[in-house]
Amino acid sequence: MSEDLIKAYNFAKHREETEMRLFYQRGGERFFVHSFEEFKKVAEEYNGKAQIYFGVNERNAGKGKNKDVKRITFIPIDIDSNRPDKTDSAATEEELNYALDAGRQIKDWFISQEFEEPAMLKSGNGCYLWCAIPPIDITDDNRVYITLKLRAFQKFIDEKFCGKKNEKGEWVIKPFLPESLAEKITIDSVGDLARIIRVPGTLNIKGKNTPERPYRYCEFLNGGKRNEDARLLRFITSLKTAKAPPKTLDRIICENEEVKKRMELATNDASVSGLLNGDKEVLSRYNSRSEAEMALMNRLVYYELPKEVIWEVMAASKIGKWNEAHEAYKELTYEKAIAKVQNTFSKMPVSSFANETNIVLVKK
Repeated sequence: MSEDLIKAYNFAKHREETEMRLFYQRGGERFFVHSFEEFKKVAEEYNGKAQIYFGVNERNAGKGKNKDVKRITFIPIDIDSNRPDKTDSAATEEELNYALDAGRQIKDWFISQEFEEPAMLKSGNGCYLWCAIPPIDITDDNRVYITLKLRAFQKFIDEKFCGKKNEKGEWVIKPFLPESLAEKITIDSVGDLARIIRVPGTLNIKGKNTPERPYRYCEFLNGGKRNEDARLLRFITSLKTAKAPPKTLDRIICENEEVKKRMELATNDASVSGLLNGDKEVLSRYNSRSEAEMALMNRLVYYELPKEVIWEVMAASKIGKWNEAHEAYKELTYEKAIAKVQNTFSKMPVSSFANETNIVLVKK
């Protein structure tokens, strides 16, 4: 365990502080550590008791939003095994091997293109490739630019190795991986600056520990050497990006100060931002677009946002159904969310504030 912890801490190359997050069956905790000794203490104390993650990119002291990220030192590629319930079950040995096989082939492609060899890890249920780059300081001037470049790299990796199908299930872009393998794995998003990732050397305790789907350790598989790749960084910055950043909550500004506070809380909610931006990992937790949309509506009602603001946020979502739906569907979804929140959070009822109609919306 200690050896993998040392490798992970050194690979991250954080200068001042590292965010660590613990996820229990219900709820979680956050720690900010300032040395390997503190990093190791948290990992060892909670190993097997919680899912233990750390912030890929270094943040400003004591903060964890995208706007707080101040330095990027490596880019992870997260290859997950497709399975019936990714959010609450471990992988079978066969499912895990699909992800590891894909990881090896992607790693070998990097080498064949004369990029540095990424560090390869078993996440427990899938595979990580960690690509070290020369550190980039993030400022308000380059934050959007870097975010868009990372998302372009994510799109390139996803389409290169997993391909792309149309609505008929026909390959529009054929994958570099064998088609049968590409259909058995998912490459999760890396475009979020505040991204967290599992701590190597700790136990992945997702779901129930069974002989068929056992808990496994996250561990390095090829030494974990940090090979900084300036050529890869130049390649990433050369990729074409969208002309404008995706719609996010911070692009919907309200004149009402109370709404602003609630919007800030919602922005800091990983579930909200993941659903809003169409994050594959988050969307995979739901069986349909309707279910995902219902989950987003529940969160927005939970934060007691006005109905008009909720409508704007839902329209900005990349889930993709809201703008096609009839008004009756929207009203029913809203009513179900109110009932859900009131029944679930008896101490935090939806206030009459949520029904105010005099809110003025201004878009940047």
